[in-house]
Amino acid sequence: GVRTVDANSPRWHRVTPSTFPWEDEAIDFLRNGISDSDPNRGWSNFEFVAGGVISEVDVFLLTRKGAFLVEIKSTQGRLTGDQQQWVCHKPDGGRRPIENPLLGANRKAKRLKSLLEYRWSKAAGERGPARPPFIQPIVFLSDPDLKVELTPDARAHVYGRDGSHVTESGALPGIFEGVRQIGAAETNNPRFHQLDTATAVAVAKTLELIGIKESDHTRRVGSWLLRLDTVTERPGIQDFVADHERNQIGRAHV
Repeated sequence: GVRTVDANSPRWHRVTPSTFPWEDEAIDFLRNGISDSDPNRGWSNFEFVAGGVISEVDVFLLTRKGAFLVEIKSTQGRLTGDQQQWVCHKPDGGRRPIENPLLGANRKAKRLKSLLEYRWSKAAGERGPARPPFIQPIVFLSDPDLKVELTPDARAHVYGRDGSHVTESGALPGIFEGVRQIGAAETNNPRFHQLDTATAVAVAKTLELIGIKESDHTRRVGSWLLRLDTVTERPGIQDFVADHERNQIGRAHV
């Protein structure tokens, strides 16, 4: 069989262990479905700063099909919503509205692409690829029992767990179809080019130059700890939930 990427492979960079076991499990599932061969590369759980904005990335993945910024959501229960807003209906009856995570992933993908472009010529060299690859943002809904009732247009670039009820029922395509399978859509697209090893190597060198950092899911501002996983954005503004380090009840939006 095909040897897949294990946690110790030089092709996979686990920049930070996840603080959430369900996120770690989803990353392991994704990694274990990627063959340990060129041009495949992956980086998980890191953050970078671009234009004064902190971005936290679950997985950045390179395959022959392309470059993918993967936003992992391990939501349980039922999921409804449209292109802009989703609602998580939890098994205990609670409801939580969230922005369609593809929108945030798209903003991060554009910021990461601009950073790669800024350092590209130095990392790739004169004989290397002329420009970094397009980064496709995607969402991986990792819970195998999730009931997906999103509108059809809200399912664009959203994937479920291969072999689960989510994909077997036809609610969503599997994540490996999304990141590995080169199908008719790609074959018939004159702009599609397979990502090659030279590009993957140049991306890896550029990320080293950028100096992606460990992600601790928190950032300190005075006595407040910002929870990076709670970010919402408006033009020029990032809004976080913050916990006060000495006051367990103290919580604010900053």
